[in-house]
Amino acid sequence: MSQLFASEVTLSMKFKISLFAMLCSSALLAQQHAHQHGIATATLVIDQQQIEWQMDIPADQVVGFEHAPNTPQEQAQQAAQLQKLQPHSWLVWPSAANCQLKNASFAPEPGDSAHVDYVSSASWQCADVSQIKQLQLDLFTLTTGLEQVQLQYVTPQGQGAATLTMDQNQLSFADN
Repeated sequence: MSQLFASEVTLSMKFKISLFAMLCSSALLAQQHAHQHGIATATLVIDQQQIEWQMDIPADQVVGFEHAPNTPQEQAQQAAQLQKLQPHSWLVWPSAANCQLKNASFAPEPGDSAHVDYVSSASWQCADVSQIKQLQLDLFTLTTGLEQVQLQYVTPQGQGAATLTMDQNQLSFADN
């Protein structure tokens, strides 16, 4: 019995080490690809009963301009887009996984840069993540000029990276 427990602990530690390494490399990737028009960078982690999502996307693809909103029209445009782009509306999990949204946000990244990025983050609690076999990203039609999402992910099936586009907006985890 203790060997089985030790084996589970070892697997859990390996998963956590892989997760940490992937998150660190994701941070480096985001810095390297910081603010490329048309390109968003994202990280997805699916663990035993939880899903974590984070994405950085240039403001131009979110609201159509790069600066902080200056006019009432720009402020209204920003508010409407932020409401429409909440991650739980375009990241949908299979009903069989029974995922409940824990928190979600989509907001401008803090800073005084002339080139603003937005950060999308969300987490879900799921009863059965084994039912999640793929990711479908229904984001491209909701943005202005988003061409690709560069995604790094860790799932119970493994870890990897993929580039999603308008024409190829699904990623199967079973293939990885």
